[in-house]
Amino acid sequence: MYHNYEVGNIVKLKSNGQEMQIISVCKSPFEGELSGYIVCKWNENGRKSKCTFHVDEVEFVNVGSAKPYDVDSNSHSYW
Repeated sequence: MYHNYEVGNIVKLKSNGQEMQIISVCKSPFEGELSGYIVCKWNENGRKSKCTFHVDEVEFVNVGSAKPYDVDSNSHSYW
């Protein structure tokens, strides 16, 4: 499923499952386009942390109101 990375989304690292909140979506300083990096914050054992990750390192825990595409439904409209 495709989803835009947005401030406030909850993600987790694919490597260890630490849940984090996106606090910033980084843009390229030259073109102003999305760079593929996000800044996340999280609490671990009462210690607050913040770090930058590439979007390929994380997966979504909470994607808001986005719903997956239903491949079994016969009621799809393509036009």
